[in-house]
Amino acid sequence: MFGDDALLPISGHVQITPIVETDARSYFLKLADIGVATKCLGFERGKFDRANGHGGFIIDSGSAISYFAKDVYDRVRQVLVDYMKTLGLPEMDASSHHLNLCWSMPNGIPPRLPSMALYFQDNEYPDEPANCGNEVGAQLIINPLSLFHIEEKENPHLCLGIMPTNGTAPTLNILGAKQQTYNKFSFNGQNKTLSWMTWDCASPPN
Repeated sequence: MFGDDALLPISGHVQITPIVETDARSYFLKLADIGVATKCLGFERGKFDRANGHGGFIIDSGSAISYFAKDVYDRVRQVLVDYMKTLGLPEMDASSHHLNLCWSMPNGIPPRLPSMALYFQDNEYPDEPANCGNEVGAQLIINPLSLFHIEEKENPHLCLGIMPTNGTAPTLNILGAKQQTYNKFSFNGQNKTLSWMTWDCASPPN
């Protein structure tokens, strides 16, 4: 979308967070914490900050899915494994789907699939720490349709659309295109802010 169609409405639940650093293809954001279902993971303050050219959290539409640093991914993974057990979904081999974590759905999609919440520093209150238990902060909700790849027809299953990072940037965390869906984003290069709101992709432009 371009021009006026790309603008977010003045009213509504618009969230804003600062873009703290950019490079040739990435926008670094100040992530404070992650929530899965109703559980806050409680990462230590500064966990997702970029230091000496390493680490950090970026939003990148050029990455098909998201990638978390392994220690971050492992904590997210364990919470999801425990949660899916309460739904009676058995784990299955994920290698054939080129992902890391999948579950079989013998009875179709369960009604209570978990969402994920990313808690970012609020642009309006930059000195107030943001976390799961603090109302100050910008919150990005990743709904289950964005969080998981879901196959309902042949061999019904779902897979987590997040992988652990490796290679040249093992401590980098990336929010990829799959997990950005059902939100409308606005990148303001002049003010160095990222704004977003939940958005029905089937609806006409504002």
